[in-house]
Amino acid sequence: MHTKTFVKKTATIFFWTLICFTVATLSCQSGESLDDLLNSVRAATGHETLRQWDKGLEIAGTGVAHGLESRFRFCLLADGSFTMDVDSRLKQTSGFDGQRGWETDCSGMGYPLDFWELEVQKLIAWFVGTHWLDGDCALSVHLNEDSDSGESRRIAVRVGDGAVEAAFHIDRETFLPRKLTWRTMAEENCLVLDDFRPVEGFVFPHTITISEGGETTRISITDLSAATDGTVDACRPVSDEPRDTLFKKGVPRTAELKRASTGHLLVRPTIDGNDTTWFTLDTGAGINVVDRAFAKDVGMERFGRCTATGVGGRVDIGYCKGKSISLGPLTIQDPIYYEIDFSPMNPFRKTKRGGILGYGFFRRCLVEIDYKADKIVLAEPGSWDDRKAAWHKIVFSDHIPGLRCTLSDGAEGFFTLDTGADTTVTLNRPFVEKHNLLEGRDLKEVGLGGVGGTITCYYGPLEWFELAGHRFEKPNVLFAGADEGIFTDRVVAGIIGNGFLEHFVLLIDYPNQRIGFVERD
Repeated sequence: MHTKTFVKKTATIFFWTLICFTVATLSCQSGESLDDLLNSVRAATGHETLRQWDKGLEIAGTGVAHGLESRFRFCLLADGSFTMDVDSRLKQTSGFDGQRGWETDCSGMGYPLDFWELEVQKLIAWFVGTHWLDGDCALSVHLNEDSDSGESRRIAVRVGDGAVEAAFHIDRETFLPRKLTWRTMAEENCLVLDDFRPVEGFVFPHTITISEGGETTRISITDLSAATDGTVDACRPVSDEPRDTLFKKGVPRTAELKRASTGHLLVRPTIDGNDTTWFTLDTGAGINVVDRAFAKDVGMERFGRCTATGVGGRVDIGYCKGKSISLGPLTIQDPIYYEIDFSPMNPFRKTKRGGILGYGFFRRCLVEIDYKADKIVLAEPGSWDDRKAAWHKIVFSDHIPGLRCTLSDGAEGFFTLDTGADTTVTLNRPFVEKHNLLEGRDLKEVGLGGVGGTITCYYGPLEWFELAGHRFEKPNVLFAGADEGIFTDRVVAGIIGNGFLEHFVLLIDYPNQRIGFVERD
């Protein structure tokens, strides 16, 4: 399951090569080149006057995010570094210090903002803060072929040679930058600037509307000021971590692992004193999840609202706050969950599920998964420094770990690792179409269900698939035919499930952004 936040969501290793604007040979009917258009935007916005605020600018505003009244603070520096802060019960801060991206969630836990997620954050910050109009901005831009149609002129944009295709929309009459659009899945996301007002010799929008992943956030700007030394300090990454995790001495580090009839991995934690319900152990969940009925039974507090994108599309959900999660020696205090109604899925399961342990669980410990021994082993972060394994660096996509893999037909891509999937690998539809992977194959049409509904897939063999140096010969895989949902992802090539992962003992080390693959004899 993928999750989104309003300033994301919705990034391989990120690139920081300063690429100046590339002047395209395309032009509008008016004969303006790209340079002419950019100069017109600079003149319309008073960009040169704005740049007299040599450190950058600081923006404050109010609005509603995730169904909660929120205060917003954007620190957008002239050198391209930034922080964007949402202050509410679900407090979140994201930033870029010129070298690396970072994020903290409402618990204060850090997250390495990278890959397409960092690209989207840069696009938002640089568009709002007008850094994109500076000659040294790390963007590659050109006029779209259809830039001379409609009410706006479209400038195609990409962060360096990154993964996200985006566009800036310039008002044809006023030359004001009105909209940023980007797409990582089937549906287009957008940020709209409105209510431009004069401010000390330049004009600046006083309303920002962000529509992403089915959610819309409208921010009303209440204050705009020049950045100070304090603003610059705010763009430094936060290194402290929350003190919400306890490892009890003398308690066995192992916990029972049950393989469900569906192929999912199940554990039985103690949730707010209840130890009778099974939870899915799921690296494919970007947040811990609780079933609505279970949350009510144990008396969890409900608040807020948002959407989650699953197999078949989006579902409306809310948040819950629990008291604790305990498994083996590990206890996590005050966890936040997505609340989802499991009732449509539980009747098809022999073992009823109370929820999912996802990123919020894995980020606070080290997890060894031994599929054959039916157990997991939990350890404190940092205790595997001398552990021998074929370690591979992971990059997170929407809080889900992944790495690059290769397959037959000369294709390669970034694949996420999902212990909540019972398949070998499911190839996302854009990746399938890009590499013509359906052509010439004898495939069977099947259904694949999950959060959001059921999609059509095609089942059949590849010549081979290579994961972490191990080549699987002639594996049967799924080719997604989805029109919406997670399998329309344009950045991620596919999702690797337990059908491949069970061939290893997995050493999952989120704190150090790595996973060890121990092959069995």
